[in-house]
Amino acid sequence: MIELSSLAQLDALKSEHEVLLVYFTPPSCSVGVSLFDRVSAQVQARAVSAARVDTTAYPAIAGQHLVLAFPTILVFVYGREFERLSRVFSMSDVERALERALEIVEQD
Repeated sequence: MIELSSLAQLDALKSEHEVLLVYFTPPSCSVGVSLFDRVSAQVQARAVSAARVDTTAYPAIAGQHLVLAFPTILVFVYGREFERLSRVFSMSDVERALERALEIVEQD
């Protein structure tokens, strides 16, 4: 998972990848830290591109995408926000979001 440090970097990733998962969490969020490995495993299992944003170090990236609660996962398809999972979600929600995004890409 790529560690993002700028909006330009995120914009470049969105344009380069058909499906992109972006994981927003501060290091102080115990839930976000504990879910990170499980989300990473889901991303790797599906060969989906992914990035992580430390919202403490880079609050502008979170602010630009209206991320107000943590952890938050945004799934982009063709550069547009497709799914938003925030604060309370399960790993099955993450799996479902990735599967739906990949289905859309496969149909095109």
